[in-house]
Amino acid sequence: MVAVETSKLLLITCQPTHPGMGGQALAGSRSGDTHKHAVRGVSLPDEVVELGVWAVLAVAFPPLPDPHGEEGDGVGNVSETARKKIAQRYMPGLDTLLDGAVRLRNEVRDGRRLAISLGRYEKVRSGLAAANQVASRPGQAAWPPGAQTVAARLGGGSWADALRALGVSAETGGRARGSGSLANHDFKAALAAFFHDCGEGGGPTTYSAYCAWVQEERANGRHRPSGSAVRQRYASWSGALAANG
Repeated sequence: MVAVETSKLLLITCQPTHPGMGGQALAGSRSGDTHKHAVRGVSLPDEVVELGVWAVLAVAFPPLPDPHGEEGDGVGNVSETARKKIAQRYMPGLDTLLDGAVRLRNEVRDGRRLAISLGRYEKVRSGLAAANQVASRPGQAAWPPGAQTVAARLGGGSWADALRALGVSAETGGRARGSGSLANHDFKAALAAFFHDCGEGGGPTTYSAYCAWVQEERANGRHRPSGSAVRQRYASWSGALAANG
């Protein structure tokens, strides 16, 4: 009897505790569910977890259209190992979903600003789960991952820290922002600085020259809109020159 009670005590005391979720928790979640999600999520590589988050965000905030109508190859930037892992968990339309995920990730890295609440994330993810035609298997981590798994894997238990690691902001509630990108003054300030440097150094004000300048600026710790972001903003590089010349 003592051995039985001792094993029960060990089972109870060994249950892991989880840090706060940035002040947010899923409605109806239980401590047992949190433990299950955190453990199951370990079977997914970090790349797969991150792509899952970007896939959800890409559905909530679609990537900006290319003004030249050029189609990207976001899937080409996904490792074969990651794609196979995801394909075991999600179908159909996976390539389209991954393409949007990678394109949005690149836009955020180029300066697009996104913010989403935990509740909005789970609502969008639930919609993707409903469209998934791959039957879940016992012990297999779901994809896209739930917010609790994302927090545990990418944020040390914090939802806000997990999003911050990806360059996204966490909203505490209400309508999620995300349709916006860099503010107008960010583009004007960058182009003004570029033209100034070109004038002093006698360099050309071409698109390729701007892209090279952006790389130098970022290397010196100054964030500037990418060349593609500028073209999207003004429809073309010529449009950017005309609007800021």
